[in-house]
Amino acid sequence: MKRLLLSIGMCLVFVATGFSQYDPGDIAIVRYNTDINDGFSFVALTSIASGDSIFFTDEGWDDTAGSTGWRSSGEEHLKYISPGLSAGNVVHIEETSDDGFTVSGSGGTVTLRRGSGFSLISGDQILAYIGSEVRPDSPTFIAALHGDDGAATTTGSNDPTTKWTRDGEVAGTQQSTIPDRLINGVNAVSVFGDAVSELDNMIYNCTTTSGTQAELLIAINNRSNWTTDNSNNQPSSSVCSFTVSGNESVVISGDAGWRLLSLPKSSGAVSDISDDTPVQGITGGDNTSSSSNFKIYDNTGSFEDPTNVSTAWGDGYGFALYFYDNTTAGSSELPIALDASGSEPATDVSVTLNAGSSNQFTLVGNPFASNYNTNSISATGGSISDNISFWNDGTSSYSSQDRTGNYIVAPWQGFWVETADASVTGITIGTAGKSTSTTTGTFFSKAISNRGDIAFTLRSENSNDEAIKLAVRDYATLGFDRADASKLTPLVNEYATMAFKDEEGRLKSVESIPWNLEEEISLELELTQVQISGGFTLDWKGLETIPSEWQITFHDYETGSAIDLRNQTEYTFDSQAGTAEKVNPLSLLSGPAAVAQKSKSEGNRFGITITPTTSVNTETEDKVSIFALSQNYPNPFNPTTTISYSVENAGPVTLSIYNLMGQKVAELVNESKAAGSYNVTWNAANAASGMYYYRLEAGGQSITRKMTLIK
Repeated sequence: MKRLLLSIGMCLVFVATGFSQYDPGDIAIVRYNTDINDGFSFVALTSIASGDSIFFTDEGWDDTAGSTGWRSSGEEHLKYISPGLSAGNVVHIEETSDDGFTVSGSGGTVTLRRGSGFSLISGDQILAYIGSEVRPDSPTFIAALHGDDGAATTTGSNDPTTKWTRDGEVAGTQQSTIPDRLINGVNAVSVFGDAVSELDNMIYNCTTTSGTQAELLIAINNRSNWTTDNSNNQPSSSVCSFTVSGNESVVISGDAGWRLLSLPKSSGAVSDISDDTPVQGITGGDNTSSSSNFKIYDNTGSFEDPTNVSTAWGDGYGFALYFYDNTTAGSSELPIALDASGSEPATDVSVTLNAGSSNQFTLVGNPFASNYNTNSISATGGSISDNISFWNDGTSSYSSQDRTGNYIVAPWQGFWVETADASVTGITIGTAGKSTSTTTGTFFSKAISNRGDIAFTLRSENSNDEAIKLAVRDYATLGFDRADASKLTPLVNEYATMAFKDEEGRLKSVESIPWNLEEEISLELELTQVQISGGFTLDWKGLETIPSEWQITFHDYETGSAIDLRNQTEYTFDSQAGTAEKVNPLSLLSGPAAVAQKSKSEGNRFGITITPTTSVNTETEDKVSIFALSQNYPNPFNPTTTISYSVENAGPVTLSIYNLMGQKVAELVNESKAAGSYNVTWNAANAASGMYYYRLEAGGQSITRKMTLIK
């Protein structure tokens, strides 16, 4: 195949999905009937163990945050109990009378769990899910079918992409919402009739009946491969006979751009990919004179091209592959299926890291043909960060996830690991981490004692950033530790991001703080804009996971706003200025490059203050338990700012201001103070714009912080 040479821009997909016992796409619905006696059929695309249950319903689902989930409490749910299904087995479920069902095909048991009968109607939907009980708050949806004929839309359009919607996307419509982690055309299908008032019968027309799981998913969930009618004739329950290949496969969906992947086999090479999709710019591939669309991240910390299609880069390492999503010059439209034939590694996999200092990144991945618990990854010679980073194509931003909470990734999943100290040399991805649990996606499967997370998202009309996270851990310190994570630059050409900025100028997506925090701390936030400006919304969730006595305040120093995070869930602001020039995404994948991002103003506009206790006295002589120096407020400032501090014991206290040369420019306090908390104001009308340090000394202890004066 030949591929047209195109300009490559970065856009990766986050492959991992699911979160319970089976993953989305482990079954597919292949028939749906609403005439005579209601019924449907599904094919198992993987083995379903004996005694395991799958629930089916025509009840709607709402993914909106804070929703109870199910849209109606009166519609029916069926519980199907597997007798032990093999991949390729087809199950037919038919209604014989109210509360009466027959099961044919591979057999099993169906129990009616709600309502007086299973009553499907024309244009209805059917959802398949896994859960511990009927109507669980957090079901795992594994397949879906929608039979809307277009009459429910405000425009009457027969566009299948509009049949599955998220709440609020299409005002005034009555369509059902596609459940989270299901993708129309991949593991869910919207089937409807053209120019008809209602649709009763839908059946997969057996276009493709053999292949890998990924190939069958793409074929079955392609609307054009379905036959529909409204003739009051029940479709045959024979459907098709399916054969599922044992090769490990994956569906690549979404839009054109890069994906971070990993091969689920031993000694994988470029040829394992080029037999499924064209690889250009590499000897033995297509268009060898063109730029390569296949990249390996080497041990020196940069991307390189493979030598040829026979190049193997080592088990456990990841790679980047660009997909064009078109039919030009041999290209394929997405979704497409990749598969790998061969055996997975039989023993533990060792990976050498880009090391020698902290905050170095290595692109790794799941080397096995099964899901993997990343909590089982162990480090050699030192520590790696608790957080691993995935590219989320849906939000065009990186997602940092805590691997210590039993975070499960799927085969083919590539991700970044970060060194937490200079002594680490490598990691081991052990076979003990292979898991039968489904992938975690963006949810934590378990929580351990004394840990909490507050997640922030920054979004605008043209951008979305899984921005930052406050991670509260027993073992965290106020310096950089393994619970922190550096901020990676998005692999797209236009973006807006927010990051924590520490005293060394390092940008972080995760800031860890100790659970037993004893003093107030202030954290700087840096907003970076590349070709994005206008209105922004910062929202947050997870306050319930941290100590209830903590007061957390978000500051917008430009407007003077101070927001108690417990009283609001979001903050909107405008940022028109400071749009940076476009950058080359391939050059900004490592920690040092991310650190090089700079704010376009002289100081940071935003910050967060965390106060362990909500009671702070002003000019009091009450005994306090700590020696502390708070971040000045406001910061940046012009020309006055207030500094709060406390001393534990009575005695001499000094509070001085220094410039970047270390020269003292002001002395705010130099006297004996009783134990207590105090405020002091600095008027910098006669000082030049720039950064300053202020230092508190008392009782043989000292604390230094920095602040910014902007005139």
